[in-house]
Amino acid sequence: METESQVCNQDLIKEFCEGCISEDRENWPPSECDLASAFVEFFGVPALVHVSSLQRFFVQTNIELREGALPAGLLGVNMSYGSKRRIDLSRRREQIYFQIYTVLHEIREIIENGFLRSGFSTTDRRNLEASADEFAFWAVLCSTRDPLKDLVRIASEIESKWKRWTLLGLISAGAVAFVFCSFLGAFFPHVKVTQSGVRFER
Repeated sequence: METESQVCNQDLIKEFCEGCISEDRENWPPSECDLASAFVEFFGVPALVHVSSLQRFFVQTNIELREGALPAGLLGVNMSYGSKRRIDLSRRREQIYFQIYTVLHEIREIIENGFLRSGFSTTDRRNLEASADEFAFWAVLCSTRDPLKDLVRIASEIESKWKRWTLLGLISAGAVAFVFCSFLGAFFPHVKVTQSGVRFER
């Protein structure tokens, strides 16, 4: 059984990247959906509803997460020095519900650096921001896939027909709302509160 210190001494980001390269070498590069699905499976990521859902991942990969005051317009930034990696996250109140997407965006950039070191980039610097947004979107959806399947299975086993279809309808409506919120969070994470209302911007 591996201890926490042994896990921290491993470069699991490197292992993940090498595993993806080995799996998808013939059809490189993988789609962001496939990459996000592999990420969730490899690291055993639970349903991503809050930044705390990634706590185990940060321990596994020796990534330090810090919240602080960042320049206006900057939601997060990642940096690597030696064997250590760090993500700085904006703590502005209006961004709190979208922090998980910002963190996943930064994780995608760290993963891309791992691919580059192995000689297998998936995108160029010009398109990395868009790829990271897409990865964040799919990672959240992939992480909730199994819990959603469990809910549907439980609802489908209810004997009362009206209760069964009512619950399935509520699950479907919730899923659609969740996908919509995930889309906003991943692709339009800049939240601006004005006198006329709330705006979401890229």
